[in-house]
Amino acid sequence: MKMIHKNHKGLTLVELLVALMILTVVVGATNAVIVQMLQSSRTSAHMVAIRQAQSAAYRLNCDVLQAQSVTNGSVADGGFPLNLTWTTWDSAEAHSVTYNLVNPSGDLYQLQREETITSGTGSTTVTTTVGLYIYRGTEPPRQTSCSWNNTAKVLTLNITVRAGQEVESRTYKIKPRPLVG
Repeated sequence: MKMIHKNHKGLTLVELLVALMILTVVVGATNAVIVQMLQSSRTSAHMVAIRQAQSAAYRLNCDVLQAQSVTNGSVADGGFPLNLTWTTWDSAEAHSVTYNLVNPSGDLYQLQREETITSGTGSTTVTTTVGLYIYRGTEPPRQTSCSWNNTAKVLTLNITVRAGQEVESRTYKIKPRPLVG
């Protein structure tokens, strides 16, 4: 048998096993981080979709609660545009609000709110976007729609929002304030 000389270079079996264990731990930790990042991205897109639906419904709810008159478009158009009107308690201002879906690109829409306030000094019109990533669908029945039931005095809003691959659908039933007097 030959004697191992101290100047021979190489790794022992123990050193290789220790290096292999360290490499396994590093690869496992990296894999866990990547999986967590992908899941976080999916959860984030899901939360964006939910918040968009809630934001649009909240703003619409605030206006419908005040409305004294509600009219909406045809069923084929998903009930849009939606027109709401009311006057302030002292009749000093008249409000006219129109909600409509506009299509900036692709199959996703934006829910826009246009409010005109008329008073003794003139009128002011303000347009704001209250919902993004709204999916309307290509054929009736629309996935995002609103319908006014004149008998029950209830507005039903069906809203579908898509953020990335995440899709959220919600249905809201909103009843305006009762008229007094």
